[in-house]
Amino acid sequence: MEERDLAILQHIGLYTLSVPRVIRDIFFDGSGERYSPVMQRLRDRGLVKSFKVLANNQSYHRLTARGGAAIGFRVTDDRERKDRQWLLTRLGILWFCTMNKRKRVYFPANDALAPLFDGFVPKGIHCIEMEETQRTFRIYVPMPDTRMRNLFKELQEQVDDAVQNSHVAEMVENHQYGFAVVVTTETRKTAIESFIKGHIHRRRRRPPLASRAYFRVECMPDFEKAAPRAPAKEAGEPQLLGDSDG
Repeated sequence: MEERDLAILQHIGLYTLSVPRVIRDIFFDGSGERYSPVMQRLRDRGLVKSFKVLANNQSYHRLTARGGAAIGFRVTDDRERKDRQWLLTRLGILWFCTMNKRKRVYFPANDALAPLFDGFVPKGIHCIEMEETQRTFRIYVPMPDTRMRNLFKELQEQVDDAVQNSHVAEMVENHQYGFAVVVTTETRKTAIESFIKGHIHRRRRRPPLASRAYFRVECMPDFEKAAPRAPAKEAGEPQLLGDSDG
């Protein structure tokens, strides 16, 4: 198998799924002409399966059991891909870690981060941004209809969970540990940024979230309607792609 083919399988395995634009940008310099025959070959060999279940006729790719075996990766049951929150979360993690021109490393297992946190790892999904200042992010992907009040409560709880440990609390204070929110529209992004900077909890009189920790809100513009299309009344399996991708 070609080295690039293996790299693509490893990429999909790491993130559980991937989408055409991300794979084109990482492995083909954005070229769809070179991307399409390679992905078709991986499908023909039974290593990858593609599902056109996203809005606007978009698709995502996952490993088959055979594809996982080729890289020593165990593929989990496909039932979870029918869950809307699960799918949007995986898309958000993928986009945040691979796009937007930043060097970010995703850690699917928190155990690998234990040495960085002196043995205590906060809950949640994490990646490390390898820029001038190394920063660990906890990634949160709210649903498009999550109410701002509930989103604020979730972020407050994430900060509370992190600072219960003195070592992590120091990282939070020094902005070495931050919180990422990934949304599907620029309007939503702007609203959340304003909320984080200015909202004061009336009952508990807590200061704005931005004064407690470092936050980054980013948008995945390709997925403004990334939730799966509503299934037909007879609700069958997602449409498998053939010779072309969306």
